[in-house]
Amino acid sequence: MAGKEITPGKYKMANPFSNGMAVVTDGTKYGYIDATGKELIPLKFRQAADFKNGLASVQEGDSWGCIDKTGKVIIPFKYLYEIHFSDGLGIIQDTNYKVGVIDSSGKVIVALKYNQIEPYKQGMALTEMNDRYGFLNSAGVEVIPLEYKMADTFSEGFASVRFGDVTGYVDKKGTIRIKPQYSGCGCFLNGIALVTNYNEQTNKEQSWLIDTNGAIKATLPADMREDGKFSDGLMRMSMGGKSGYIDLNGKTVIPFEYESKEDFKNGIVHVYKNGKTGYIDKHNYCVICCWPAK
Repeated sequence: MAGKEITPGKYKMANPFSNGMAVVTDGTKYGYIDATGKELIPLKFRQAADFKNGLASVQEGDSWGCIDKTGKVIIPFKYLYEIHFSDGLGIIQDTNYKVGVIDSSGKVIVALKYNQIEPYKQGMALTEMNDRYGFLNSAGVEVIPLEYKMADTFSEGFASVRFGDVTGYVDKKGTIRIKPQYSGCGCFLNGIALVTNYNEQTNKEQSWLIDTNGAIKATLPADMREDGKFSDGLMRMSMGGKSGYIDLNGKTVIPFEYESKEDFKNGIVHVYKNGKTGYIDKHNYCVICCWPAK
């Protein structure tokens, strides 16, 4: 059965629907339609992003702001880039390239003074100023001072931070939970994280899987290298120039036979092998049969 054409030939491009609205463009300006094809917000913006939680980031002239589903301006057009919200908080940047945080009403939660603020994750935002990293909470308070050489976002209540030349983990209070002793620390998934030590003298690397107490749960082969992150319970690793996947116990579940640079999502992953490409599942079965790669 043919589907009903709700916007016959009027637009050059239409995004998938999000929050009941879809971005459309005539090739010059952007606006929004509803699921019936009715143009609820006219094509008048220079650029437009999808609606999320009732707000959409749009560009007017050279500046970005946010509108609601009626087209009413909620956050004025005065920011340099598209405003990305997470946990109800948006990251903003001014023309001096300083970064701050606003809430969904446009109220400034964090003044425009930082060099970098990552989107909030688990109520914490990784923040950088003067080449030092720390974390802000959702109230905009520096609960973990900006004193680390490097840091990563929180996962399962832990964040990796670099002390001098070694890395360990802190909790949301900034308390050291796993002693700094590694050259690299990954994110936790289901209580497991991958950590690595690199020996500059021997030019060799060793990786382990640890739990949230820092106990080693698995020692990985010395020639196995981290190549991705845990996603869908599997992590992409490399060995002998090929990619494969291990589980949270360190067991190889997908053999090292692919030229792959993607992580599992919804139980499948896109892979390349011997000039062909396709999608495999967690049992290494090609669920979408391979075809010649272009």
